[in-house]
Amino acid sequence: MVCQWQVRQQLLLALPQVREAVDLVVDPPGRAPGRMTLTTYHSAKGREFDVVILPGLINKHVPYWGRYGIGEAELRIARRNFYVALTRAREEVVLLSGSFFTDAWSTPRCTGPSIFVTDILGPDGSA
Repeated sequence: MVCQWQVRQQLLLALPQVREAVDLVVDPPGRAPGRMTLTTYHSAKGREFDVVILPGLINKHVPYWGRYGIGEAELRIARRNFYVALTRAREEVVLLSGSFFTDAWSTPRCTGPSIFVTDILGPDGSA
């Protein structure tokens, strides 16, 4: 129960920052408003965008661990796909991470930020 309370507090504190980041990306100054492309990591290969938003960067989701964990080969492939997505941005990358996800039964699971985010920003998230 402590985990669920902490998660809700963190989410409530982060909401204004997320809204501000999304507003800037959706309607950047000097651009036509409302233009956004939604794509997967795989289909973004070979394309470029001014701003890339990578949501859901939570451990066990990115990379996806499945029921039995993740092997070294799968981790290498996931890391390569993440790199492709990360390098599609010409100007800015927005990483949306957190410390939990909600499973199919609406139970929060505290797993921490994606290991790929900690690779970039370091364990304390300060780069």
